[in-house]
Amino acid sequence: MDLEGAALIWLLGLAFFPLIAVMKRRSGRRVGLLLLATWLGGSAVFGIFALKQRASVVREKEVEHRPIQDPKEGFVTSQTCRSCHPGEYHSWHSSYHRRMTQVASTESVIGNFDNHSVTLEGRDYRLTRDGDEFWVELDDLDHDDKFTPPPRVRRRIELTTGSHHMQIYWLASGVSRKLDMMPILWLKEAKRWVPRRSVFLMPHSEELSYERGRWNRTCIICHTTGERPGLHTDRNMDSRVTEFGIACEACHGPSEEHVRRHQFPNQRYTGRLDGEDDPSVANPLEFSSELSSQACGQCHAVLEQADVLSYEHWLKEGKLFTPGSRLSDTLTTIEVGKPTRTKEEDKLGWFWNDGKVRVSGREYSGMIESPCYKHGIGERRLGCFSCHELHPDSNARDLTEWADDQLKPGMRSNAACLQCHREYEGRLVEHTKHAVDSSGSLCLNCHMPYTSYGLLTAIRSHSISSPSVTESLETGRPNACNQCHLDESLGWAAKALSDWHGQEEPQLSGEQDSVAASLLWAMKGDAGQRALMAWSMGWKPARETSGEDWMGRSLAELLDDPYAAVRYIAGRSLKRLPGYGGFEFDYVAGGEQLAQAKARALGIWTAAAKERAGRGDRPALLLNAEGLADEAQFRELLKKRDNRPVFLRE
Repeated sequence: MDLEGAALIWLLGLAFFPLIAVMKRRSGRRVGLLLLATWLGGSAVFGIFALKQRASVVREKEVEHRPIQDPKEGFVTSQTCRSCHPGEYHSWHSSYHRRMTQVASTESVIGNFDNHSVTLEGRDYRLTRDGDEFWVELDDLDHDDKFTPPPRVRRRIELTTGSHHMQIYWLASGVSRKLDMMPILWLKEAKRWVPRRSVFLMPHSEELSYERGRWNRTCIICHTTGERPGLHTDRNMDSRVTEFGIACEACHGPSEEHVRRHQFPNQRYTGRLDGEDDPSVANPLEFSSELSSQACGQCHAVLEQADVLSYEHWLKEGKLFTPGSRLSDTLTTIEVGKPTRTKEEDKLGWFWNDGKVRVSGREYSGMIESPCYKHGIGERRLGCFSCHELHPDSNARDLTEWADDQLKPGMRSNAACLQCHREYEGRLVEHTKHAVDSSGSLCLNCHMPYTSYGLLTAIRSHSISSPSVTESLETGRPNACNQCHLDESLGWAAKALSDWHGQEEPQLSGEQDSVAASLLWAMKGDAGQRALMAWSMGWKPARETSGEDWMGRSLAELLDDPYAAVRYIAGRSLKRLPGYGGFEFDYVAGGEQLAQAKARALGIWTAAAKERAGRGDRPALLLNAEGLADEAQFRELLKKRDNRPVFLRE
């Protein structure tokens, strides 16, 4: 029982006190005294319970070892919003926005801490739970004596980040409110612990650290509401937030004045109550598509502080941007080729070399490069709320399904594009050259292909464009035609786009003209291209369009890729192919185990050669009439692999 429950029982007791008096009068002194004694005893028990509860509650402001929730001036928190907006509160509460950062608790932690031990990359971790607290025992990463083994330390989990795909855990550093990152995380899809660096597209490194202060310097920007980093020095980080997670006031702005104006129902107020805009709160749905999208862009964009003063303010008090204002007033949108403090070579961690966004979580930066945003007018100007909604009707929709991408109903279909491009509604097949009910006639597949990457998956590009082989040659980015027709070459795609839409055919090498583009990207491409191709081979529309009997050879090759993320994606796609349903391998295992997994996968593929033999030679896929691969050509492609380091800033 909590304090509120005990208080309710006591108040009910107060309500029955007159009844006790009546019963005393009617039933005699003895029964009345017994009832009175019972009530007084109950009150005494409650009093003792309440005192104990109050003594055990640690006030948030008294917590000194981690960032705390301490409302910023003008903010009121979502709990206040809830009283007047229960429906909106309910939908928000079901979103992953709410769970971006949470205090570690039995409600927030999703990882296995049930006295669980795991060994990863030669290090042992023990995950345990002590009542409502979660703990990890690990080697002390601060130990720098190479001649003695590191001592074991036991650290308590303080905060969590994420819950949709994975969950990261944060530990108190012992220095102000500065946090340490636990070096392993919980991968939700696989239901297992993995090294943190194995889920991000980054080169392997033997070094391991707590990455101290990263939450205070980076995560706090977008994973909380009303942030104040409090970065005074590297040892003094007095980080505070209005709320952990992305809450109401992240999108609607500080709402204290709004609450004040509406807290007395009988008070005359000439605002929303009279059908006019309410100036005391920001409502992105009432903004222009430009301003409403910028409310999302404060987090879903590649940004830097506009000037030194804005940066110095952010270090201590947080960003100056508020919903309804322009991003450019206080923040600069980083773009390729645009002068910024960020170096051009560093921008390639976010962008393809032509400026289109390459990573997830930066959808605003992609959208503003789209013709639908740049050239749209009025209702036909693209904005985030053209397709997305943050508060669906919870009585009409499954909020679990909605929370995955927060799309409006129908926005996974052609309705998303036809709401503006109505001219194609009656002549879809004439435009797409595909059957009306095929994946090739889904506008999104051609104009928003899966060319952005993040969190072990591909996501749709928000830089809306048309397929172009020329762009693929110049940037290395897969085009929509070859990402669906994985069994065809760039030459095949170039000819189709020339015949159907009049695009000029670019000059191609013999290899580009004859070998399936997916094989070139998967075998020769950089780590980002290999990840996208591994994902595409697990994408159902592509498997149905391209056939899947040939894919095992390519995916097997990626099981021992130098990048752990590529290995994971390849293994996941491989298990979706016939014959591989029960295939298991540990993508973070050592080199010998990875080589064995690759050999097992190739063995399964080779054993099915007779089933492929009837299809004859398939030179684009490097397959001969016996259903086997031309191994010499595969080896030649692998020799040309782009091994330059790739570190995508997902």
